[in-house]
Amino acid sequence: FLAIWLVLKERPMLGGLFGAASALIWLPGAIFGLLALGILGKERQPAKILRYVAGALILALLTMLPIIYRGGVPSMLTELSSSFLASEEKDLLLRFERGLYFLQLSAILLLPAGLMFYKALRERRWPLWWVVAGTAIFGVQVLFFDFDNYPDLFPLMAFTALLVGLYLANARRPVRRTVIVAVLGLLLLAPVV
Repeated sequence: FLAIWLVLKERPMLGGLFGAASALIWLPGAIFGLLALGILGKERQPAKILRYVAGALILALLTMLPIIYRGGVPSMLTELSSSFLASEEKDLLLRFERGLYFLQLSAILLLPAGLMFYKALRERRWPLWWVVAGTAIFGVQVLFFDFDNYPDLFPLMAFTALLVGLYLANARRPVRRTVIVAVLGLLLLAPVV
């Protein structure tokens, strides 16, 4: 998220550094870097895109140089390929149930997030497209690819929190109050929120 924030704050080189870092720390974290790059692509300013790519390349080179120097590239590639080939439970219903189990009462926040997601999909030129894209991508990841334990839900729930915030920003006052009271209640009842 820091990569996206830095790009939105007109700091593309730092955004590229953190975009690369997110992929280097956790491979699916590359989504954050790609979303940040997509934001720059929508602006159609090649200088910013080049600065972003330069920042990403600097961090990638700094990270890879010791691995290359020590001859660790084959081991690294083996580790990456084995993580893609490792089998995991694929039952969609089981994953959905596991998600609800981990979310507990906070699953209620999926309702306003889902409404905002639907509203955003109807608007073709929505400026915050990256929130919808991130939610969809991490939703697919959790439902179909990688959902071992509750930390796999963190990126999805972060995007969900953004959708809830956007929903509240556009909601009428009584609806806003109701959701805010529900969120405060959830913070007391389910600290995992």
